Amino acid sequence: RGLLAKATPQLIKALSRAASPDEAFNAFDGFLRGLPAGVQIFSLFINRPDVFDRLVRIMTVSPYLAREVSRRAYLAEALIESSWPDETPTRAALDRKLAVRFAAADSYEGAINAVRRWASEENFSISAQLIVDLIMPEDAAARFTLVAEAALAALLDRVIAETERLQGPAPGEIVVVALGRLGARQLTAASDVDLMFIYDAAEESGSAPIDAVTYYSRVVRRYLSAVTMPTEEAALYEVDTKLRPSGSKGPAAVRFSAFHHYYAKSAWTFEAMALTKARVIAGGAALGRRVSDEIDAIIARPRDAAATAHEVDDMRERLKGAKPALSPWDLKTAIGGFVEIDFTIQYLLLTHPEAKPDDADMIGAFERANALTKEEAQILRNASRVYDAIHQLSRAAAGGVFAPGAAGADMRRSMSAILGARTIKDAEACLVALEKSVRVVYETVVAGLKGKTV
Repeated sequence: RGLLAKATPQLIKALSRAASPDEAFNAFDGFLRGLPAGVQIFSLFINRPDVFDRLVRIMTVSPYLAREVSRRAYLAEALIESSWPDETPTRAALDRKLAVRFAAADSYEGAINAVRRWASEENFSISAQLIVDLIMPEDAAARFTLVAEAALAALLDRVIAETERLQGPAPGEIVVVALGRLGARQLTAASDVDLMFIYDAAEESGSAPIDAVTYYSRVVRRYLSAVTMPTEEAALYEVDTKLRPSGSKGPAAVRFSAFHHYYAKSAWTFEAMALTKARVIAGGAALGRRVSDEIDAIIARPRDAAATAHEVDDMRERLKGAKPALSPWDLKTAIGGFVEIDFTIQYLLLTHPEAKPDDADMIGAFERANALTKEEAQILRNASRVYDAIHQLSRAAAGGVFAPGAAGADMRRSMSAILGARTIKDAEACLVALEKSVRVVYETVVAGLKGKTV
C-alpha cells in the first residue's frame, strides 16, 4: 500500500491525459489483475520509472493496446521484461525464436496456440515501440510483415505434417502466396492477410488413396482453421482469400496449371493488378520459384494502355460508390488516398514493363522511364511516406481509422508531427491538400486516358 501511495499521483496525472481516462484506468486495472501472483509491480514502478512511463503512455495513447493487455496477461509480462528498443529482427532470428515455442508444444493444437501466443507477443512489442516513438513507422511495417511470414510459414509446415499423419504422404507441393499489404510488406498492427494457395502434383494413377484436389483442399481447410478459428488464444489473423482465381466461387486451392490458364484466358484487369503485390511466402521451394516466375510473366504481358486505364478507372469508380470514406484520415477509401497511389503504380506496372521497377524504388523507376514526371513522382513518394506513417500509428493506437475528436493529446501531437503541422486542424488541412495532389496525379496518369479532365 505504501508503494501504491507513492505511485498514485504519477498514475492519476498520466491517466488524466488520456482521451478517455476511465477507459485507461479500467485497462490499467485489468493489466494489474492479469499479472501473475508474486510480481512486485509497484516496486518495479518506483525503481523503474521508465517501465512505468511506457506502460501508462501505452494505456493512454492506445486504447487498442490497452484492451489487448487487459485481455492477455502474458502481454503484460512481456512488457515488464522488455528491453526496448530491441534489435531489428531478421527472418532467421524470428524462426529460431518460434522454433523454441514449437519445441515445447506437446500436440498439434498446442503448436497452434504456441504460434498464436508468440505472434501476439511480437506484434504487441512492435506496436508498443511504435507508440512510444522507439521505432519508425516503416520499421514497424517491416517487422509486422516478418512476424506474419514466420508464423504463417511455420503453421503451414505443421498443417502439412498433421495432414500427412492423417491422410498419408503429400502428392506434391503447395505454396502460400501473399497479396495486399502482406504481399507489399506493409502490414500493420490490425491488418488481416490476403492469401492464395497454389499446389501442383503428378497426375493421379488411380491407385492413390486420395486425389490431389481433395488432399490439398483438406490442407487449406485445416490451415485456415489453424490461422483463424478461436482457441484458448485469439486468432492469429483474419484471412481473406477472395483474390484467388474466380474469387469466392473458385476452389480454395488451385492447381498450378489452372492458375496459369486462368490468368492467360479469364482474369480481369483488377486481378492482374492484385498480382503486382503478390509473392510466395511459404511452402515448397521448387513450386515457389515456378509460381514467382509465372506471376512476373503475367504482369509483364503486353497490354493496351488506354484499355487498361479504362478498366482501372472503372474499378476505382466502383470502389468510390461501394465504400465512401469516413473522413480524410480514412486513407484506405479516401479520394486521393491509398487507392489512387496503388492504382497509379499498378497501372504503370502493367503497361510499362520496360521500366523494370524493384520493390525498393518503383516510383523512381517510372520516373526514369518518363512514365511519371519529377513532380508527380515526388508527390507519390511524399504521400506514400505520410500515409504509411498515419496508417501504422492509427492502427497501433486505435485498431482502425484515426479520429481526431476521440484521440488524446499525445496522439494528436504525433499525427500533427507526421504532417509537419502544429495543430491537428492544420494537419487535417495538409492531409486534404496532399490527397488532392495525389488525385491529380492519378487523373493525369490513369484517368486522363479515358478523356477525363482534372
